[in-house]
Amino acid sequence: LVIHSRDRDLVVGTHGRGMFIIDDISALQQVSADALKEPAALFEPRTAVIYPRQFGRGSISGARKWTAPNPATGAKIWYYVSEQLKDEDVSIDILDGNGKKVGRARTKDGVGMLSATIRVGIGPARRTGGRRGGAAAQQSSRLGPGSYTVLMKIGDQEYRKPLTVEAVSN
Repeated sequence: LVIHSRDRDLVVGTHGRGMFIIDDISALQQVSADALKEPAALFEPRTAVIYPRQFGRGSISGARKWTAPNPATGAKIWYYVSEQLKDEDVSIDILDGNGKKVGRARTKDGVGMLSATIRVGIGPARRTGGRRGGAAAQQSSRLGPGSYTVLMKIGDQEYRKPLTVEAVSN
């Protein structure tokens, strides 16, 4: 068992030549008995990385190729909701250095450890919704490289944590 120091992934190797990776256990590293006594908690997300897209790279691995899905791209935000606040709405907004809202993560209903993901990327955001740019058409927000604040609101409580987005060059 090894926890990757940069990515905070749990890497498990077996004697049977198997390998497993549990992506981003940073929230589990931050959980404490005191945090679970609170009505809610927001955990500091790991640095989100924007990777360059690479197309047209072939493979010569033959018939014995094995793969596993990559984790979802974006900034993963972990939060905790106690039974006490299960009926409250949760919102997670991303603020820039000036405190301006630049993104929103979709949250899930539930109790316990939950996560939300916000898109990261470079270049124009994709359009979603309506075909002709009407009211149903919206820009899908993506965060570029920079420093941000994650703001979680639940009931009358607010929680804030820093978020960093970095771009990797070719």
